[in-house]
Amino acid sequence: MGYRGKAYRRHQDRKKKARVREYWVCHDSKDRRVVGMVATTPKCCSCYMCGNFRATEGPTLQEVRHAQDGVQEHTL
Repeated sequence: MGYRGKAYRRHQDRKKKARVREYWVCHDSKDRRVVGMVATTPKCCSCYMCGNFRATEGPTLQEVRHAQDGVQEHTL
């Protein structure tokens, strides 16, 4: 009933790569290798703009508050 074969997956992959070629400006969008990597893994690098916020800035305020609430609950 819901089976979609390789042709459908290839079609979706081509659509995604076409979109990447249009919007990707971080690197050369004409290189097939780069387009393929970006289509499957959108983060091109781990700089402060592209990467995970916690890796460069530490935990978010919400995470800090949650950790403090958890410590207070266990100490009571």
